[in-house]
Amino acid sequence: MKKIAYVPMSKNFSAPGDRRRAYGYFKKQKINFEQYNKEENYDYIVISQNADLSYWANFKKKNTKLIFDFCDAYLFEKLSTRKIFRGIGKFITKQNIYLNLNYEKLLKRVCFNSDYVICTTEIQKQKLLNYCKNVKIILDMQEEDVVYDNNSNPEKDLNKLNLFWEGQAGNISSFNNILPLLNEFLKKDLINLFFVTDKKMKIFSGVNLYNNTNKKIKKLFNNSKNVFLYDWNNKNLSEVASKCDIGLIPVVDPINGMYAHKPANKLHLMWRLGLPVLASATPAMKLSNEVSGINLLCNEKKDWVKFINFFLNNKNDIQILGKQLREIANSKFSDTAELNKWNSIFKDI
Repeated sequence: MKKIAYVPMSKNFSAPGDRRRAYGYFKKQKINFEQYNKEENYDYIVISQNADLSYWANFKKKNTKLIFDFCDAYLFEKLSTRKIFRGIGKFITKQNIYLNLNYEKLLKRVCFNSDYVICTTEIQKQKLLNYCKNVKIILDMQEEDVVYDNNSNPEKDLNKLNLFWEGQAGNISSFNNILPLLNEFLKKDLINLFFVTDKKMKIFSGVNLYNNTNKKIKKLFNNSKNVFLYDWNNKNLSEVASKCDIGLIPVVDPINGMYAHKPANKLHLMWRLGLPVLASATPAMKLSNEVSGINLLCNEKKDWVKFINFFLNNKNDIQILGKQLREIANSKFSDTAELNKWNSIFKDI
Protein backbone atom coordinates (compact mmCIF):
# COMPACT_ATOMS: atom_id res chain seq x y z
CA MET A 1 0.00 0.00 0.00
CA LYS A 2 1.31 3.45 -0.96
CA LYS A 3 2.07 5.85 1.88
CA ILE A 4 0.49 9.29 1.45
CA ALA A 5 1.01 12.53 3.39
CA TYR A 6 -1.12 15.66 3.15
CA VAL A 7 -0.29 19.24 4.14
CA PRO A 8 -3.74 20.84 4.55
CA MET A 9 -5.22 24.31 4.26
CA SER A 10 -6.52 24.12 7.86
CA LYS A 11 -5.52 22.12 10.93
CA ASN A 12 -8.90 20.39 11.26
CA PHE A 13 -9.53 20.02 7.50
CA SER A 14 -12.58 22.30 7.77
CA ALA A 15 -11.48 24.83 5.13
CA PRO A 16 -13.27 24.59 1.76
CA GLY A 17 -9.86 24.05 0.16
CA ASP A 18 -9.60 20.82 2.20
CA ARG A 19 -13.21 19.58 2.28
CA ARG A 20 -13.83 20.17 -1.41
CA ARG A 21 -10.44 19.11 -2.67
CA ALA A 22 -7.66 16.72 -1.52
CA TYR A 23 -9.04 15.88 1.93
CA GLY A 24 -12.51 15.40 0.42
CA TYR A 25 -10.99 13.04 -2.15
CA PHE A 26 -9.20 10.94 0.48
CA LYS A 27 -12.35 10.79 2.61
CA LYS A 28 -14.71 9.84 -0.22
CA GLN A 29 -12.35 7.22 -1.64
CA LYS A 30 -11.48 5.88 1.85
CA ILE A 31 -7.77 6.44 1.22
CA ASN A 32 -5.53 6.39 4.27
CA PHE A 33 -3.22 9.36 4.66
CA GLU A 34 -1.36 11.14 7.42
CA GLN A 35 -0.25 14.68 8.06
CA TYR A 36 3.30 15.21 6.91
CA ASN A 37 6.11 14.27 9.30
CA LYS A 38 9.68 15.19 8.32
CA GLU A 39 10.98 12.01 9.93
CA GLU A 40 8.87 9.75 7.71
CA ASN A 41 9.24 8.68 4.08
CA TYR A 42 6.27 8.83 1.72
CA ASP A 43 5.35 7.65 -1.75
CA TYR A 44 3.15 10.71 -2.33
CA ILE A 45 2.92 14.09 -0.63
CA VAL A 46 0.02 16.40 -1.49
CA ILE A 47 0.54 20.02 -0.44
CA SER A 48 -2.05 22.79 -0.34
CA GLN A 49 -1.46 26.51 -0.90
CA ASN A 50 -1.30 27.01 2.86
CA ALA A 51 1.72 24.73 3.19
CA ASP A 52 5.06 26.34 4.02
CA LEU A 53 6.04 26.79 0.39
CA SER A 54 9.49 28.07 1.35
CA TYR A 55 10.14 24.54 2.65
CA TRP A 56 8.60 22.67 -0.27
CA ALA A 57 10.43 24.71 -2.93
CA ASN A 58 13.65 23.14 -1.61
CA PHE A 59 12.29 19.72 -0.65
CA LYS A 60 14.59 16.86 -1.68
CA LYS A 61 12.15 14.39 -3.14
CA LYS A 62 14.25 11.24 -3.70
CA ASN A 63 11.55 8.67 -4.60
CA THR A 64 8.64 10.76 -3.30
CA LYS A 65 6.12 12.20 -5.75
CA LEU A 66 5.15 15.78 -4.85
CA ILE A 67 1.66 17.01 -5.82
CA PHE A 68 0.86 20.72 -5.45
CA ASP A 69 -2.82 21.70 -5.27
CA PHE A 70 -2.45 25.27 -6.58
CA CYS A 71 -6.13 26.16 -6.80
CA ASP A 72 -5.96 29.98 -6.80
CA ALA A 73 -4.69 32.21 -9.60
CA TYR A 74 -1.82 33.88 -7.73
CA LEU A 75 0.33 33.97 -10.88
CA PHE A 76 -2.18 36.45 -12.33
CA GLU A 77 -2.30 38.68 -9.25
CA LYS A 78 -1.95 42.41 -9.91
CA LEU A 79 0.79 44.41 -8.22
CA SER A 80 -0.38 45.50 -4.78
CA THR A 81 0.94 46.14 -1.28
CA ARG A 82 -0.35 42.73 -0.22
CA LYS A 83 1.50 41.02 -3.07
CA ILE A 84 4.75 42.93 -2.43
CA PHE A 85 4.84 42.10 1.28
CA ARG A 86 3.30 38.60 1.20
CA GLY A 87 6.65 36.82 1.49
CA ILE A 88 7.86 39.07 4.31
CA GLY A 89 4.51 38.76 6.10
CA LYS A 90 4.50 34.97 5.94
CA PHE A 91 8.06 34.89 7.31
CA ILE A 92 7.34 37.30 10.17
CA THR A 93 4.19 35.38 11.15
CA LYS A 94 6.15 32.10 10.96
CA GLN A 95 4.00 30.65 8.18
CA ASN A 96 7.24 30.29 6.17
CA ILE A 97 10.48 29.03 7.66
CA TYR A 98 12.60 30.86 5.05
CA LEU A 99 12.33 34.48 3.92
CA ASN A 100 11.29 35.08 0.29
CA LEU A 101 11.09 38.66 -0.91
CA ASN A 102 9.38 37.63 -4.15
CA TYR A 103 6.49 35.29 -3.34
CA GLU A 104 5.52 34.81 -6.97
CA LYS A 105 8.98 33.41 -7.72
CA LEU A 106 8.56 31.09 -4.73
CA LEU A 107 5.28 29.77 -6.16
CA LYS A 108 7.00 29.06 -9.47
CA ARG A 109 9.86 27.26 -7.69
CA VAL A 110 7.35 25.00 -5.93
CA CYS A 111 5.79 24.22 -9.31
CA PHE A 112 9.24 23.40 -10.72
CA ASN A 113 9.85 21.04 -7.80
CA SER A 114 6.46 19.31 -8.12
CA ASP A 115 5.73 16.16 -10.10
CA TYR A 116 2.14 17.29 -10.60
CA VAL A 117 0.40 20.65 -10.24
CA ILE A 118 -3.37 20.88 -9.89
CA CYS A 119 -5.19 24.05 -10.91
CA THR A 120 -8.77 25.11 -11.63
CA THR A 121 -8.95 26.82 -15.05
CA GLU A 122 -7.58 26.35 -18.54
CA ILE A 123 -5.82 29.74 -18.47
CA GLN A 124 -4.05 28.78 -15.24
CA LYS A 125 -3.06 25.44 -16.76
CA GLN A 126 -1.44 26.99 -19.81
CA LYS A 127 0.66 29.30 -17.63
CA LEU A 128 1.62 26.55 -15.18
CA LEU A 129 2.85 24.27 -17.99
CA ASN A 130 5.85 26.62 -18.18
CA TYR A 131 6.91 25.38 -14.75
CA CYS A 132 5.66 21.79 -14.56
CA LYS A 133 5.02 19.32 -17.37
CA ASN A 134 2.11 17.64 -15.55
CA VAL A 135 -0.83 19.97 -14.87
CA LYS A 136 -4.44 18.94 -14.39
CA ILE A 137 -7.61 21.00 -13.91
CA ILE A 138 -9.73 19.81 -10.96
CA LEU A 139 -12.74 21.73 -9.69
CA ASP A 140 -14.25 21.63 -6.20
CA MET A 141 -16.41 18.75 -4.98
CA GLN A 142 -19.49 20.46 -3.57
CA GLU A 143 -22.35 17.98 -3.34
CA GLU A 144 -21.95 17.41 0.42
CA ASP A 145 -22.17 21.16 1.07
CA VAL A 146 -25.74 21.25 -0.23
CA VAL A 147 -27.84 19.95 2.66
CA TYR A 148 -31.09 20.34 0.76
CA ASP A 149 -32.30 22.22 -2.30
CA ASN A 150 -35.87 23.14 -1.45
CA ASN A 151 -36.80 26.47 -3.03
CA SER A 152 -40.27 26.67 -1.47
CA ASN A 153 -39.20 28.10 1.90
CA PRO A 154 -42.28 29.64 3.55
CA GLU A 155 -40.07 32.43 4.93
CA LYS A 156 -39.24 33.70 1.43
CA ASP A 157 -40.28 37.31 0.89
CA LEU A 158 -42.53 37.11 -2.17
CA ASN A 159 -42.85 40.88 -2.46
CA LYS A 160 -39.18 41.46 -3.31
CA LEU A 161 -36.41 39.89 -5.36
CA ASN A 162 -34.16 38.02 -2.94
CA LEU A 163 -30.47 38.09 -3.88
CA PHE A 164 -27.85 35.65 -2.51
CA TRP A 165 -24.08 35.68 -2.05
CA GLU A 166 -21.78 33.26 -0.22
CA GLY A 167 -18.04 33.19 0.32
CA GLN A 168 -15.15 34.41 2.43
CA ALA A 169 -15.82 37.78 4.05
CA GLY A 170 -12.65 39.26 2.59
CA ASN A 171 -14.17 38.94 -0.89
CA ILE A 172 -17.16 41.20 -0.17
CA SER A 173 -15.10 43.97 -1.81
CA SER A 174 -16.07 42.31 -5.11
CA PHE A 175 -19.36 44.25 -4.81
CA ASN A 176 -17.63 47.63 -5.10
CA ASN A 177 -18.54 48.25 -8.75
CA ILE A 178 -22.24 47.45 -8.35
CA LEU A 179 -22.82 49.01 -4.92
CA PRO A 180 -24.56 52.14 -6.27
CA LEU A 181 -27.07 50.19 -8.35
CA LEU A 182 -27.82 47.70 -5.55
CA ASN A 183 -28.28 50.56 -3.09
CA GLU A 184 -30.72 52.16 -5.50
CA PHE A 185 -32.83 48.98 -5.59
CA LEU A 186 -32.60 48.73 -1.78
CA LYS A 187 -33.70 52.35 -1.42
CA LYS A 188 -36.79 51.57 -3.52
CA ASP A 189 -37.48 48.53 -1.30
CA LEU A 190 -37.41 46.18 -4.31
CA ILE A 191 -34.77 43.68 -3.19
CA ASN A 192 -33.38 41.83 -0.18
CA LEU A 193 -29.68 40.95 0.01
CA PHE A 194 -28.54 37.81 1.83
CA PHE A 195 -24.88 37.13 2.70
CA VAL A 196 -23.64 33.77 3.99
CA THR A 197 -20.08 34.41 5.12
CA ASP A 198 -17.70 34.75 8.07
CA LYS A 199 -18.73 36.96 10.98
CA LYS A 200 -15.15 38.22 11.18
CA MET A 201 -13.02 39.40 8.28
CA LYS A 202 -9.32 38.55 8.60
CA ILE A 203 -7.07 41.54 7.93
CA PHE A 204 -3.92 39.51 7.17
CA SER A 205 -3.27 35.79 6.88
CA GLY A 206 -1.59 34.31 9.95
CA VAL A 207 -2.40 37.29 12.20
CA ASN A 208 -5.39 37.27 14.57
CA LEU A 209 -6.61 40.72 13.60
CA TYR A 210 -10.15 41.02 12.27
CA ASN A 211 -12.76 43.46 11.03
CA ASN A 212 -16.41 42.99 11.91
CA THR A 213 -18.20 41.76 8.77
CA ASN A 214 -21.62 43.03 9.88
CA LYS A 215 -20.29 46.57 10.36
CA LYS A 216 -18.62 46.43 6.96
CA ILE A 217 -21.81 45.31 5.22
CA LYS A 218 -23.94 47.92 7.00
CA LYS A 219 -21.55 50.64 5.88
CA LEU A 220 -21.52 49.42 2.26
CA PHE A 221 -25.31 49.22 2.05
CA ASN A 222 -26.21 52.36 4.01
CA ASN A 223 -27.63 50.46 7.00
CA SER A 224 -30.44 49.07 4.85
CA LYS A 225 -32.98 46.94 6.75
CA ASN A 226 -33.12 44.66 3.69
CA VAL A 227 -29.56 43.31 4.05
CA PHE A 228 -29.04 40.13 6.10
CA LEU A 229 -25.88 38.38 7.29
CA TYR A 230 -25.64 34.68 8.20
CA ASP A 231 -22.66 32.74 9.47
CA TRP A 232 -21.24 30.27 6.94
CA ASN A 233 -22.15 26.64 7.60
CA ASN A 234 -23.78 23.95 5.47
CA LYS A 235 -27.19 24.37 7.10
CA ASN A 236 -27.26 28.13 6.58
CA LEU A 237 -25.94 27.79 3.04
CA SER A 238 -28.91 25.71 1.93
CA GLU A 239 -31.50 27.30 4.21
CA VAL A 240 -30.69 30.88 3.23
CA ALA A 241 -30.44 29.95 -0.46
CA SER A 242 -33.97 28.50 -0.21
CA LYS A 243 -35.21 31.97 0.81
CA CYS A 244 -33.59 33.49 -2.28
CA ASP A 245 -34.35 33.86 -5.98
CA ILE A 246 -31.06 34.81 -7.66
CA GLY A 247 -27.35 34.41 -6.88
CA LEU A 248 -24.81 37.18 -7.44
CA ILE A 249 -21.12 36.80 -8.36
CA PRO A 250 -19.63 40.23 -9.13
CA VAL A 251 -15.93 40.67 -9.92
CA VAL A 252 -14.37 44.14 -9.84
CA ASP A 253 -12.13 43.45 -12.87
CA PRO A 254 -13.37 40.42 -14.86
CA ILE A 255 -10.55 40.61 -17.43
CA ASN A 256 -7.27 41.07 -15.55
CA GLY A 257 -5.87 39.91 -12.25
CA MET A 258 -6.26 37.05 -9.83
CA TYR A 259 -10.03 37.27 -9.38
CA ALA A 260 -10.64 37.44 -13.11
CA HIS A 261 -9.02 34.01 -13.39
CA LYS A 262 -10.79 32.27 -10.54
CA PRO A 263 -12.73 29.11 -11.44
CA ALA A 264 -16.51 28.82 -11.67
CA ASN A 265 -16.82 26.83 -8.43
CA LYS A 266 -19.04 29.45 -6.76
CA LEU A 267 -21.28 29.53 -9.83
CA HIS A 268 -21.71 25.75 -9.82
CA LEU A 269 -22.46 25.77 -6.08
CA MET A 270 -25.23 28.33 -6.51
CA TRP A 271 -26.64 26.33 -9.42
CA ARG A 272 -26.70 23.24 -7.17
CA LEU A 273 -28.69 25.30 -4.68
CA GLY A 274 -31.26 25.92 -7.40
CA LEU A 275 -30.39 29.56 -8.09
CA PRO A 276 -30.00 31.28 -11.45
CA VAL A 277 -26.89 33.46 -11.11
CA LEU A 278 -25.98 36.92 -12.35
CA ALA A 279 -22.20 36.92 -12.74
CA SER A 280 -19.41 39.05 -14.10
CA ALA A 281 -18.15 37.76 -17.45
CA THR A 282 -14.83 36.17 -16.43
CA PRO A 283 -13.35 33.48 -18.71
CA ALA A 284 -14.44 30.64 -16.40
CA MET A 285 -17.97 32.04 -16.05
CA LYS A 286 -18.24 32.33 -19.82
CA LEU A 287 -17.27 28.68 -20.31
CA SER A 288 -19.78 27.41 -17.74
CA ASN A 289 -22.55 29.57 -19.16
CA GLU A 290 -21.79 28.15 -22.61
CA VAL A 291 -22.18 24.65 -21.17
CA SER A 292 -25.52 25.59 -19.61
CA GLY A 293 -26.85 27.40 -22.68
CA ILE A 294 -28.27 30.05 -20.32
CA ASN A 295 -26.53 33.42 -20.46
CA LEU A 296 -26.93 35.63 -17.40
CA LEU A 297 -23.50 37.24 -17.65
CA CYS A 298 -23.04 40.91 -16.88
CA ASN A 299 -20.40 42.81 -18.87
CA GLU A 300 -21.46 46.27 -17.75
CA LYS A 301 -23.41 47.85 -14.89
CA LYS A 302 -26.44 48.26 -17.12
CA ASP A 303 -26.56 44.45 -17.53
CA TRP A 304 -26.98 43.98 -13.76
CA VAL A 305 -29.82 46.50 -13.76
CA LYS A 306 -31.43 44.89 -16.81
CA PHE A 307 -31.41 41.36 -15.34
CA ILE A 308 -32.58 42.45 -11.88
CA ASN A 309 -35.49 44.33 -13.44
CA PHE A 310 -36.27 41.35 -15.67
CA PHE A 311 -36.52 38.95 -12.73
CA LEU A 312 -38.51 41.45 -10.68
CA ASN A 313 -41.10 41.36 -13.44
CA ASN A 314 -40.80 37.67 -14.41
CA LYS A 315 -40.59 35.72 -11.15
CA ASN A 316 -42.18 32.64 -12.70
CA ASP A 317 -39.05 32.15 -14.82
CA ILE A 318 -36.80 31.92 -11.76
CA GLN A 319 -37.87 28.46 -10.58
CA ILE A 320 -37.77 27.05 -14.12
CA LEU A 321 -34.24 28.33 -14.71
CA GLY A 322 -33.12 27.24 -11.24
CA LYS A 323 -34.25 23.68 -11.84
CA GLN A 324 -32.50 23.54 -15.23
CA LEU A 325 -29.24 24.90 -13.81
CA ARG A 326 -29.29 22.52 -10.82
CA GLU A 327 -29.56 19.60 -13.23
CA ILE A 328 -26.67 20.97 -15.32
CA ALA A 329 -24.44 21.43 -12.25
CA ASN A 330 -25.14 17.89 -11.03
CA SER A 331 -24.61 16.28 -14.42
CA LYS A 332 -21.84 18.35 -16.03
CA PHE A 333 -19.83 19.26 -12.91
CA SER A 334 -20.37 16.25 -10.66
CA ASP A 335 -18.23 15.14 -7.73
CA THR A 336 -17.74 11.81 -9.49
CA ALA A 337 -16.04 13.54 -12.43
CA GLU A 338 -13.65 15.37 -10.07
CA LEU A 339 -12.91 12.19 -8.09
CA ASN A 340 -11.94 10.47 -11.32
CA LYS A 341 -9.47 13.26 -12.07
CA TRP A 342 -7.84 12.82 -8.67
CA ASN A 343 -7.63 9.07 -9.29
CA SER A 344 -5.93 9.66 -12.63
CA ILE A 345 -3.17 11.75 -11.03
CA PHE A 346 -2.07 8.92 -8.75
CA LYS A 347 -2.18 6.53 -11.72
CA ASP A 348 -0.19 8.87 -14.00
CA ILE A 349 2.73 9.27 -11.60
